[in-house]
Amino acid sequence: MSSAYNLPDYRARYFEYKDLTKILGEPDVDSILILLRQCKRNAQRVYTTLGGGQLGYLALCIEAAYYNVIPGATPFIRPVDPGTFNPVVPLGVRAVPLTPADIATQKIAFDEEKRKFNECQAVKTALRNQIVEAIDPEYLQPLRNATTDMLNDPIPDIFSFLSTTYGELSPSELKERELMVDDTVYDPSKNIDTVFNKIQEYQDLCTLLQNPKTDKQLVTYAYLIFQKSGIFMQSLKDWNVKLPGLQTFPNFKIFMRQQHRELKKVGGLTIQNSSLNMMKEIKMNQEEISHTLKAEIREGILETLQAFSMNQENVDPNTITPPNNHGFGFPGGYNYPVDHNYIPSIDNNMNQVSTATSLADLMKEIQTMKSTISNLTLTNQQLQNQSGQGGHPKRNGVEKDVNPVTGKAWKRYCWSCGCCAHWSRNCPTKKKGHKDDATFRNRMNGSNLNCM
Repeated sequence: MSSAYNLPDYRARYFEYKDLTKILGEPDVDSILILLRQCKRNAQRVYTTLGGGQLGYLALCIEAAYYNVIPGATPFIRPVDPGTFNPVVPLGVRAVPLTPADIATQKIAFDEEKRKFNECQAVKTALRNQIVEAIDPEYLQPLRNATTDMLNDPIPDIFSFLSTTYGELSPSELKERELMVDDTVYDPSKNIDTVFNKIQEYQDLCTLLQNPKTDKQLVTYAYLIFQKSGIFMQSLKDWNVKLPGLQTFPNFKIFMRQQHRELKKVGGLTIQNSSLNMMKEIKMNQEEISHTLKAEIREGILETLQAFSMNQENVDPNTITPPNNHGFGFPGGYNYPVDHNYIPSIDNNMNQVSTATSLADLMKEIQTMKSTISNLTLTNQQLQNQSGQGGHPKRNGVEKDVNPVTGKAWKRYCWSCGCCAHWSRNCPTKKKGHKDDATFRNRMNGSNLNCM
């Protein structure tokens, strides 16, 4: 981009994201949030003295009410078009011709105002064009002018429309996101900002939904996470005695970074770090195995009930023979001794169905399985035996790439591993930049390994 004021191509020269992450199909709250974050980063890469001079053109992407409360920010006054240059005689000065020096001075000031206006317009246009390219046209069409078919809305208004139309979350869904923050387990060997980043991501979501958390709430989230770790108790005591006016989220981040550095210097993180890592690994594997077990038992129940329902009219109760089975009354029970050679089948010669049990006994076994799930507990040794390289479950030391009940490939997505046997949030081998919220629908630029 060029003009009489020599404006550069801001997208090519400055933006961190030359192209925003493409949204395939209808936007949802997570994909919209990714676009907003990328836009905010791009806007801040272009320097300007407006709005305090430290946040670039961030004010083009967020509401003024949110911008003005950022530490170090001042109200962002957007430049107005000064029009064409006309020398002006200052008031109170007798009407005499302006000297060439007076005119030159006014022209320099005019050019700077014009440059600021043009630059602000150019950055806004570049950001808006990126958004248009990243979203299928049909989802932005309602914002286009009926006469010109142009999209001229301010960027905050575009994101407000997207979040209201396509990104709504129910109260229960929003509460689940909050619980994910509450359940965060901090590993002291990691950068302490992993905690603050997770909280900020949740705050970005709430802000997008027009329901931002207060500064005090953000402090409380972080405070409780560090309290659970058990190694920052003295640090939290020191924080508690600070004046209320100083107990802000930005100050808490600075304070806890310093405390983390001090503990690291004296080796205060080493002993407890190993036990925390073990607890975290056990919890991760326990969740993964629990998900797998529940899915397999549920599928086994459905298949057995389906077979029983389809064939129960052909069953002669006097000829039913229970199988030699030491586990559940269906094949594929997880980590239990089962006669895998037995399956319900139709005897073509006798026109009879060999079934596991009567309907009453079948329902009794289902209740037993439900009870087993509810009371499931796994020892650390079991977890190690049943967890394979990369987080794929194993049975008898053999990696299980397909569901043993359905015979179909796993349909779970992981940002680091692609299509595999675990969800992204439970990945035990997370790569740098791993996204816990990645899904098949929104892979967040994650792995495509084994994906269709």
